[in-house]
Amino acid sequence: MTARERQRTMADDLTLKQKLFAESYIGPAAGNATKAARLAGYQGDATTLQSTGSALLKKPAIAARVEQRIQEAMMSADECMAEISAIARQPLCDTVKVKRNGRDEVIDAHLDPMAKLRALELVGNYHGIFKNRSDLPAEEVVRVLEYINPNKPMQLEATITREEEKAKDR
Repeated sequence: MTARERQRTMADDLTLKQKLFAESYIGPAAGNATKAARLAGYQGDATTLQSTGSALLKKPAIAARVEQRIQEAMMSADECMAEISAIARQPLCDTVKVKRNGRDEVIDAHLDPMAKLRALELVGNYHGIFKNRSDLPAEEVVRVLEYINPNKPMQLEATITREEEKAKDR
């Protein structure tokens, strides 16, 4: 029997409350055992729920269920790179940021290249094609920043100043 099969067998032996605890722990409780115990229906004050949550996480069957669910939900490295690549390949004109009011009416819409730029940065870092920022001459940094945000020269100056200060500290 493989380790994954053992995990699955152990996880199948849980009570409904224990399954709810495991699901809550990796879901809405975001890793908070006390909150997961409360969401699963366990009773008591904060101290009692904390003890209950801690004890539940120490049970091999519950730990196996949590691990199993994390593995099922986790994105593989290939999936991650595929998603990042899809964003990086997206035409810049498709990166629109929309603000809506309470009545779901559009109140502002503008191009937002930051998601695409971040995706390109991640792909570039993965492939090791970028130099360290401190290696770039200040003129290149200015050109890149002007391309990103030509309408805010004061912000550009502040960014350059911060980058120069960081370079001096190194």
